[in-house]
Amino acid sequence: MFPKTTKILFLILLNTYFQTFSQSIELLDSSRKWILIDNKIEKKEVILQAYDSLLVDYNTLVLRFLPKGKIEYDYESTAEACAGVDFLDIDTDLSSWSYNTDNQVFTLTLKGGYATLDGFKFKRDYQIERYGERAFILVKVKEYYFTDLEKLARKEERLEKKKNVINRIK
Repeated sequence: MFPKTTKILFLILLNTYFQTFSQSIELLDSSRKWILIDNKIEKKEVILQAYDSLLVDYNTLVLRFLPKGKIEYDYESTAEACAGVDFLDIDTDLSSWSYNTDNQVFTLTLKGGYATLDGFKFKRDYQIERYGERAFILVKVKEYYFTDLEKLARKEERLEKKKNVINRIK
């Protein structure tokens, strides 16, 4: 019916699909916790390491992908935590995730910022790839939007100041 090479190629592709699918299921298992390796989440790639208490350092962001697209996070530390401007805050009420099993695309909608919930918002599609034995890398394949809310707020503030100056002149 089909040449032997076609059958072998089909089996390889099918195996690759199921491996990728099962890896994605592991990442999205709500019982699993993940350490965000670099909190600059607005970058092109996001690396998530499987939770291990030995990897918890100073103010480590720990994520869980819950059912119905909910995201949960917390900071864990080996020492007393401190506040700082580089700590990612996520508005969990306005952030979500979804996974399309047909095209194996992970979609992340996130609103948050650094020491604020009003820093930025974005919606992106990612491919999930294995990164070592206990980590995943989310590789951005599409960006629907990225809004720098702090820049927008500064712009609105400047416009308001200009309006006030013009009103005083009148």
